[in-house]
This record gives sequence, C-alpha cells and structure tokens, in this order.
Amino acid sequence: MPLNSKNVDRAPNRVPRSRTPAAHDDSGRGLLLIEDLTGRRWGYDLLGSAAAPRGKGVWALLVTK
Repeated sequence: MPLNSKNVDRAPNRVPRSRTPAAHDDSGRGLLLIEDLTGRRWGYDLLGSAAAPRGKGVWALLVTK
C-alpha cells in the first residue's frame, strides 16, 4: 500500500537538495533518510507562477509491503 506525503513550504527560493554532510555537521541528513526510505521517490512542485512564486510542495512516496 503506497503512502504519499506532501508538505508545503512558503520559501520558493530554497529548493531541497540532497547533500553529503560532514561527520560533525548537526544537520543535512533529512533528505538522505527520505531517499533511503522511498527509493529516491521524492520531489517538489513550485507553487504559483514564475513571476509570483508562492512556495513549493515537497512530496515523498513510501511503498510498504
């Protein structure tokens, strides 16, 4: 049964990107966890228009067995 989650973020200029944090970093592992849990089935959709962006919707699809 698939589980689809979508969250809205009102900051359209900050696009989610997976990165490799240094060992001492306090943050930066969230998308690595999402990629591992979803098999890289996640993404984002910009909300509004290019001239008047309102934010973005970030989604992830988790397929359970």
